[in-house]
Amino acid sequence: MAEPLLHLITLDEWARRRSWEPLRSASLATEGFAHCTVGDELMLHVANQFYRHVQRQFVVLSIDRMKLTSPLRWERPQGADALAHVAFPHIYGPIDVRSISAHRRLMRTDDGTFVGYSSSRALVRGMSIVVPVSDMGAALVAYEQLGFVAIDETVDGTEVSRDGVRLVLQPVAAGVSRSAQVVLRVTDADSLFAEWSSLDQLGTLIEPVDAEQGGRQGSYIDVDGNLIRFGSLADDR
Repeated sequence: MAEPLLHLITLDEWARRRSWEPLRSASLATEGFAHCTVGDELMLHVANQFYRHVQRQFVVLSIDRMKLTSPLRWERPQGADALAHVAFPHIYGPIDVRSISAHRRLMRTDDGTFVGYSSSRALVRGMSIVVPVSDMGAALVAYEQLGFVAIDETVDGTEVSRDGVRLVLQPVAAGVSRSAQVVLRVTDADSLFAEWSSLDQLGTLIEPVDAEQGGRQGSYIDVDGNLIRFGSLADDR
């Protein structure tokens, strides 16, 4: 198996990304590709050459080149750089999250020198929220109207998905009172409200209002008392 490609990103950028979206390197907009290397020693060299004096934490992603959906090219740096003779892997497009297999923190000394790596961590690609329901058949009809599609049967119930966001509809025994709260970040809360308002929907739909932190926020409460809050941030519109 070929060595994984290594891609450097700040911890802040990595933590704030949307897990279901392809990763777009900052250099994609300025240079047309994402920079990568192969080999831990070369990555440390590159990090120290370009980021030693940047006071931020960094993460190195391991990428399976066979799972990339964007073109990969091997190219030498331009100019008289000491590594001008080395051909580096460049990814000409977004990095599909399915190609990222693991990530590690870069370790550094007090003067900023990068000296090694933390242990490798598996990538958490998504999550499912358990939503208790009293009538599975009725719940599936209701959530399908909300745009969710049943995709799998699990030990907990039926998994439904919309735009990569997954919920697990879990049957509960009669007389058992349980409910969940789900927060959906959407591109336009008013558009989602208009979509859901046009349906013959069970439950209670609450129109979006301006949120204190900016953007708009509305709610939907299903017949089992599960609360789905949906909101768009000011910078999303």
